[in-house]
Amino acid sequence: MNNPYLKRLRKQFIFVMMFIVIAFLMLIFGFQYFATRKFYLEDSTEALSMALQDDRGWEKKEGLTPPPSDFEGIDRGQEMHMRVPVIVAEVSSDRQVSVIRNNFFFIEEEEDAGSLALLAFDSEDETGTLEDYSFRYKKQTEQDGSVKVALMDISNEKNQLSALIKRSVIIISSVTVLLFIISLFLSRQVLKPVAKAWEDQKRFVADASHELKTPLTVILSNTDMVIRSGDEQSPKNKRRLDNIRSESERMKELVNELLDIARGDVDDKKIIREKTDISELLLDELLTWEPVCYDAKRELDSDVEENISIMGDSTKLKKIIGILMDNAVKYSIDNTKIFVRLKKEQGKAHLSVEDVGYPISEEEKKAIFDRFYRADKSREETAGYGLGLSIAESLVKEHNGKIWVDSVPDEGERRSVNTFHVLI
Repeated sequence: MNNPYLKRLRKQFIFVMMFIVIAFLMLIFGFQYFATRKFYLEDSTEALSMALQDDRGWEKKEGLTPPPSDFEGIDRGQEMHMRVPVIVAEVSSDRQVSVIRNNFFFIEEEEDAGSLALLAFDSEDETGTLEDYSFRYKKQTEQDGSVKVALMDISNEKNQLSALIKRSVIIISSVTVLLFIISLFLSRQVLKPVAKAWEDQKRFVADASHELKTPLTVILSNTDMVIRSGDEQSPKNKRRLDNIRSESERMKELVNELLDIARGDVDDKKIIREKTDISELLLDELLTWEPVCYDAKRELDSDVEENISIMGDSTKLKKIIGILMDNAVKYSIDNTKIFVRLKKEQGKAHLSVEDVGYPISEEEKKAIFDRFYRADKSREETAGYGLGLSIAESLVKEHNGKIWVDSVPDEGERRSVNTFHVLI
């Protein structure tokens, strides 16, 4: 993909794809983080509230939990919260601290527990955290004016949240690298049709310009010679005027074919579908082609099954038949037969036009329906622009059908039986 526009489009595709996935992952992990944090906050706040409401004032015991007898009349949920290690202290109005409960083995001194209670007492918020000490507190004002303070260790909570962030960063980073590699591959695959369309368009414009250049050059040169001669009635100038008319007709034909292609590319209107007797339509068209085949030294034969009807546009169906017949006449060998067959197959109409011409290779079979494509052997020998089969393919697709070509060797490698099939 050397085209700068396609490179830019590829980068945009990768950026958008990665942005969407990374934003989605961040949203998921962000929700998980804040949900976990909220759970810890609510759970610890409830435990602190229960600790403040417990007036039994039991002291620190071995194993960090009170004996079972202390939980008589308490449900299991309350029991789980009561088992959470906390410090409960009462601070008087003159800042005297009385430690009521201390379940922490690493806080042996009552002065240390009292210091933590004073820090919570001095804070303005009723509930908060002492970040430097990793403690969460909750205060409750008593009737005698003293303040009861409950504190609990949240270092494990911080560790869990920190570990969650680290895991999220690792996962998002890993997914980002993997997604970038996948996006590089997918972007190339996704943009292949765009790249092909771009190259087809460039080739189409170049070929159209080339085909238009020749008749325009002939027209302009002959016109200049007629003007310079000053005698429009001379035999030479009459031939020049004939050349001008001939090349003008040729250019008109090309422009009309280009317009047909352009309409097929941009016109998204549905075709006119009506019940059409394609057997009768084909026989009528073949009558008009009999003299053409005779003049071109071709024998025309047919095998048309009667009363085959399809839903389609009769005008466009005639165009398809005309293109296939014109192609058969132009590219077949003199004194050979063109055989047209129509039969009903799997509920559809199967039209085939068979002629004897030059062999068509497998590569040419793939390219023969491309715009302006003509086999090298026929390019110099046969008039035309290589647009007919491309137009036929477009018209067949409008009818939800398919078109293809078969080529079977006949009398050696110099000639073959070429058959174009249309299934509508």
